[in-house]
This record gives sequence, structure tokens and C-alpha cells, in this order.
Amino acid sequence: MHPDVTRQQPAAEVTQGEPLPRHVRFLVRMARRQLPTPVCRVSVERGIAVPASDGITLLTDHYRPLAAAPHPTLLVRTPYGRGFPWDYLYGALLGEQGFHVVIQSCRGTGGSQGAFEPCVAEGADAQATIAWLRRQQWFDGSLATGAARLLWKPR
Repeated sequence: MHPDVTRQQPAAEVTQGEPLPRHVRFLVRMARRQLPTPVCRVSVERGIAVPASDGITLLTDHYRPLAAAPHPTLLVRTPYGRGFPWDYLYGALLGEQGFHVVIQSCRGTGGSQGAFEPCVAEGADAQATIAWLRRQQWFDGSLATGAARLLWKPR
């Protein structure tokens, strides 16, 4: 766990994003007894246009932990949309544990531009997304994929 995860930042200091969707808040409340205690609240910024290397945009949602200090990031790229169950399983549950969660629709799916051709542009699109992440002020350099495999870490 990141050493600064337990520090909470007042919600007033974070102005971007919106509350989690109603269905996600409901599921989190229902599962609360069987999950670790949340360390922070989460907001979400939806429909961020992340540029791919060929200029198309990949729609992305960013679940931001409302806590002070840098936090690790989980990148989930999916052709199945950015809503349920990903918003609950990744966005809410891992966001409450202090992770930035970035859920991105693959090329040609979920509103992202381009044509969906499985495995053709995935590597280039993931690398373009990582380059975009590196430019974000909130990105601390620690990145894992949806499979929890370390993808990139600065030296």
C-alpha cells in the first residue's frame, strides 16, 4: 500500500469530477461488510479524450481518490464499455483504497474513435495512453494494468 494512502484530503480541494453513479454507490454500500474499510472518497471524470498515436481519441474515465499525496494508477483498457461492472469493481472499490483508476474504451468501442480490430492497435494505443498518463499532474509514476501486472515504473 502507498505510504500516503491514509491521509485524507478535504473534498473542497478537489474540484474536478462528479460523484460516483447511483448504482455504484448502492453496490458499494451493500458490499461494505465484506470489503476493506475505504481510506478515501472517490470522484469520477468521464469521457476524457485521450489521443492515440494516429490522432484518434480514446474515451477514458478517471476515478480519482479524494486524498492528499500521490497515488498509484491502475489502467484498465476494455472493449466492453466503461460502465458496469468496471465502474464498480475497479473505479469505486480500488479508488476507495487510494488508487487512481483509468478505464479506457478500446479503439472502436464505447465511443472511442476508429475501427475495432482486436489486437491490431492495442500495443500502440496502450503506449499512447501511458504517454498521456505521464503528462498528468496526479500521476506518481506507479502504473499497473487491469491484470495487476506492472507495466511501467520510472527509474
